[in-house]
Amino acid sequence: MKNLVKTALFVLGSVASAAALSATKAGTEITNTAIATYDIPGGSSGVTATSEAKFKVLELIEVNVTSNNQGNQTVDAGDNDQALSYKITNNGNDEEVFTIRVTNESGDNFDVTNIRIFIDADGDGVYDAGEQDITATPDITLAMGAKQDIVVLTNIPGGATSGQQSKLKVEASSKTSGATTANKGTLLPTGEVVGNNPFHSETDTFVIGVPTTPLAVNINKTILQIEDPFHKGNPSAPGGVNQYVPGSIVTYQIAVSVTGSTGSVNNLVITDQIPNEMTFVTAAGTFTVSKNGAVATSLTPEFNKASPASSSADDQGEFKDGDVIVNLGTANAGDNFNIQLQAEIK
Repeated sequence: MKNLVKTALFVLGSVASAAALSATKAGTEITNTAIATYDIPGGSSGVTATSEAKFKVLELIEVNVTSNNQGNQTVDAGDNDQALSYKITNNGNDEEVFTIRVTNESGDNFDVTNIRIFIDADGDGVYDAGEQDITATPDITLAMGAKQDIVVLTNIPGGATSGQQSKLKVEASSKTSGATTANKGTLLPTGEVVGNNPFHSETDTFVIGVPTTPLAVNINKTILQIEDPFHKGNPSAPGGVNQYVPGSIVTYQIAVSVTGSTGSVNNLVITDQIPNEMTFVTAAGTFTVSKNGAVATSLTPEFNKASPASSSADDQGEFKDGDVIVNLGTANAGDNFNIQLQAEIK
């Protein structure tokens, strides 16, 4: 897809830190000569020059890691190839080799797995197929002031739960011997000077989000009780003393629930067809609806209305062509409704 090695070298040579480029390059020889001029009584003058005072600028080892990620990264348990993006900058004054290390931090809830490091050749902050995998040898060579974007891919364990966190540290450190253990300002045996940051790191956090589920409406119809002609005023649940005979009044309940992570459904209408062998009971208080456990509201059904029932409290139910219709209107995820109605066996 891309010539990644050549592309990376071009980026390293062309994208540089302004601060580093303003520094004097290591190996530069700086010379200086002082001159004395003077007048001698009698009208003559003289000039005396010193010998050259000269020295070479040493390499100062400095590196910086910048996270390109905004805040905590929300993921789902079991997600693979979750990306984090970083920029490595050589703030020193000479070419330097840096080793990239990515480690799970302690004090969190879980560790990510299958950590991989890639050169982000186009700097877009995501992994593109074919980009150079440097996991096995995570070293990058940066010219003075050069920057390099990298992408870290990880897998999220399937057992992690909502709200749990994982902290991941990305560190770049100089590969020059002794640089990461010596005090700042130390002259190393190989001639480099340790700067303020011979190694530097950033830590980012993955957070397991709340699982998202699509909106759905569940509906279930049951028989609550029966009241036969022989036990007026003494109804019973199915299987009790009341029997299914002509003249028996059956109380039905329709349970409706809206499931899903978030959002709402609109124009929720429940239709229940009364069997031909039964008659819809319209007596006051026999047709009710309740929402989320609140006290049930009695509905007065309109008969054979030309248009569908509205969602207002006093115009919510309808009986048309043998169907009981209840318009629940807009319902949010988590809402529950119970509709009760009665029908008499002919």
